[in-house]
Amino acid sequence: MSTLKKPKYAILLVFVAVGSFLLGSTADRTIHAADNIFSSTRLLMGVLNLVNDNYVEEVQPGELIYAAIDGMLEVLDPHSSFLSKESFAEMGERFSGKFYGIGIEFDVLDGFLYVISVIDESPSEAVGLQSGDRIVRIDGESAIGIKHDEVRQRLRGEKGTRVDVTIERPGVEERFDVTITRDSIPIRSVRTSFMLEDQTGYIQLIRFAKTTSRELETALDRLQQAGMERLVLDLRGNSGGYLDQAVEVSSKFIPEGHVIVKTMGRNRGSNQTFKSISGVNHREMPLVILLDHRSASASEIVAGAVQDWDRGVIAGTRSFGKGLVQTLFAEPHLTDGSALKLTTARYYTPSGRMIQRDYKNKSFQEYVEGSFSEAGEAGETGHETGSGAESGTDEDRADEADEAD
Repeated sequence: MSTLKKPKYAILLVFVAVGSFLLGSTADRTIHAADNIFSSTRLLMGVLNLVNDNYVEEVQPGELIYAAIDGMLEVLDPHSSFLSKESFAEMGERFSGKFYGIGIEFDVLDGFLYVISVIDESPSEAVGLQSGDRIVRIDGESAIGIKHDEVRQRLRGEKGTRVDVTIERPGVEERFDVTITRDSIPIRSVRTSFMLEDQTGYIQLIRFAKTTSRELETALDRLQQAGMERLVLDLRGNSGGYLDQAVEVSSKFIPEGHVIVKTMGRNRGSNQTFKSISGVNHREMPLVILLDHRSASASEIVAGAVQDWDRGVIAGTRSFGKGLVQTLFAEPHLTDGSALKLTTARYYTPSGRMIQRDYKNKSFQEYVEGSFSEAGEAGETGHETGSGAESGTDEDRADEADEAD
């Protein structure tokens, strides 16, 4: 009997030895990584102290730290970013469903602030602002040369407060002044919906916010009552938003239980599969999805799933190609109200294609401009129909125009 047991003891000793080696290797790697972080942090603090004590002008250490964080994240990828307390609050506002402002969608072209559209039932509609109006002064100060962020700062404010704007309108010789009282502005996802012809409906979806699925369902029901039997879903210019809304929108057209998107990352928790959910559906309706080079994030999740399951036709031009997942880290990780959007995984279509466009060895400007230069016919996924809505919120830097205030 003793001769039969010896091999078992020997095998056990081998497993113990291998286990000890692996544990030791893991511990060594952890200690080595901690040493690297400590020495690098000490270097950073050394430089910060030297700058603070010796730079030719007085500096603000907080600003230097924020700049160092930005530089650190730029090394990683184009979509990891640090949000100050103010930027984090604003990002949540954009996707919460409402904010306080005057109710326009705008763009800054050649330094001039244009009204792109006026939000229904908003203060701007009440005072008669129109698409094409040019705002040249805000509260008596020139708005010529204004930046996007400055527009939000100067037009938004507390409910009930007033802002004076000076307007130039095509066909009207003289400038005129308007006083607008700020109020709650709904952030709508469905910009427009109507019947293109007797049986064809059209819906333009401009973002994936908290109310997107509900708004889309309302529009679909209304068009079906009007006789819609096929749909054109326009996602051009839609730079993304909530992942769960992308899944819910896809679920309206793809049978329950089918994979919509997969995520894979370095940590086990980043590996997830999102499937079509039950509920109201329109799964028999012929479908065309329109994309362009600004369609990114959640838009590409929907398009990729529809394409992979052969559920509809993708038309337009090649989309942006963002297939990186950002996880939002705020409190308790960061305690000053700021937040970190960190890439933790990559998106894959149901058929397993990674859809992130190449960003290695490119500046952010080159990366964004690549979406223009590479724009070809839509109809292929990969980086042609990318993906990348977040497990949090996002309004990607792929689209700076048509912002709401």
